[in-house]
This record gives sequence, C-alpha cells and structure tokens, in this order.
Amino acid sequence: TKFASALSIACAEELGSNVPEVVESLRIYVATSQTFADDYYMFQELFAGCDVNFHDLVSDLVCTATHSGLGPEMFRVLRSWGDKYHHGAIHFLAAFVALNLGRNDLCVELCGRIDEANCEVLTLMGQAYLGIQRIDVAIRVLTDAVRLSAKDPFAWFQLARAYFASDNIVECWNALQSCDQVIAGNAEVALFRGMIALSPEIDPARAEAAYRQLYPAFLKNLAHEEMITTMLRLALKVDAPDKL
Repeated sequence: TKFASALSIACAEELGSNVPEVVESLRIYVATSQTFADDYYMFQELFAGCDVNFHDLVSDLVCTATHSGLGPEMFRVLRSWGDKYHHGAIHFLAAFVALNLGRNDLCVELCGRIDEANCEVLTLMGQAYLGIQRIDVAIRVLTDAVRLSAKDPFAWFQLARAYFASDNIVECWNALQSCDQVIAGNAEVALFRGMIALSPEIDPARAEAAYRQLYPAFLKNLAHEEMITTMLRLALKVDAPDKL
C-alpha cells in the first residue's frame, strides 16, 4: 500500500520531512483497508529487516506529527482508524493526540474505550482528568496506575501533580519520593520536590534532603530562573545560604 511505502521511506530515512506524506498515506489506508489483523501482519513482515517494529514506527509518527503542527489531521485519522477496528492501541494513540491538542474530554472518552487499561492508559486518562479539573477522579485513576506499575516514574509524577492540585502536600511529597526512587537524579523531579519542600507542611529535615537533591541540577541549569528562585528560597529555609 501507499502507506506501507511511505513508512518504508520513513524507516530508512529521518521521519521529519516525510510526515505530511505519511499522514496522508495513513488516511488513505484507513479509508480503504478491510481487516486490521491481516494488514498488521503484512506490515510486520515488511519491516522485519528494520530496527523498529510497525507499532513503534506508528507511535513515532504520531508523536512527530503532533509536535509538528499536524495534530488535528493525525487525530482525525486515528479516530477513524480506532472507530473502524475498535483496536485499543489505536484508541490510545488517538487519546495521546487529543491530550496534546488540549481535548481532555476526548482523551478520557477514548481511554474509556480500551478494554484492558494498563498503567500507560490510566496515566494518560489521569492527566486528562487533571486537565478538566476532576482532581479526585484523577487521583483515583493515577493511584490505580502506580498500583499496576510501581516502577513507572511518569505515573508517580502525574500522581504527585494530582495531589498538588488537591492541596495534599504530604501525599504529593510521598509520590515524588516514589518517583525519585525509580528515576533518581531527574532534574524535573528534583525541581518539583524543591518547590514542594518550601511548603510549611514539609519539615526542615526533608527540605534539606530536597535541597541536596536539587543542588546538582541547579549547577547544570544556572540560567533556569525557576530553579534559581527555588534554590535560593530552599537555602534560606534550611539555613544554607553560604553554599550558593
């Protein structure tokens, strides 16, 4: 198919300049294909000699198209594809695009169509619930996500965001602690913990731990205004201004 040919080009070369062609080819393929399973195995066979599989390549296409201004076109194609075959992986990709387009309602709807919701699906749905300010539901969904996969740092980070939105600083801190245990040394996690450590609910001992965690990231990001401000305020809270 034309879509397979376009994906072959994308597999052999960089995806960037080929994105509009591949998206249009995908639209034509979705409109004319008859059975998802047969075509899927055909694609798998076609890409057998590539370093990536069909699912990964389509996922890369979705991400690249979304961040290249082709999100609306990509969403329409994926929505049509998912409606046609009721395939969970396609619903998930469409939900991802919907979230990035600010259509949190559609993201929730599409995630709800996936029969077996795994950690990734629940994390995406939790982000969407956060986006529509249904904080209690977001916390419940994201708690289920980390129960399914306690080693997923992104799920823990989103759960921390949900607790922060609910003004539950202690649980936000705990979620960030779990996140840090999975992905130690991450600058974004360190900054979030540092900001939370400024809250009165966080005692000086834990604030000092956040200070020590943020310090290496601070040294590597001296032009990051929010990090500088957080570091200065933390230094005052833990009485360590001489280190800055």
